[in-house]
Amino acid sequence: MVDALAKKGIEISASYVANIKATHNIRQRAVRKVVTKGGIGIPEVKAALAFLKVTGSVAKATQALAVAQKIREIV
Repeated sequence: MVDALAKKGIEISASYVANIKATHNIRQRAVRKVVTKGGIGIPEVKAALAFLKVTGSVAKATQALAVAQKIREIV
């Protein structure tokens, strides 16, 4: 990885690359753990995270879901 980046003119240390890979692996394990415990898939987790990003907070997301549920009951 370091050699490939060096060929493109990017100087980076091997320890920095290892740190990035370790952080990435920790995130993947966390997602897998949540998915196995919750019984939902990775697409649902990604959609939930995107929804939280749009609404800005868990409280606002909860309110939006409550409104959506009321609309769904009416329709």
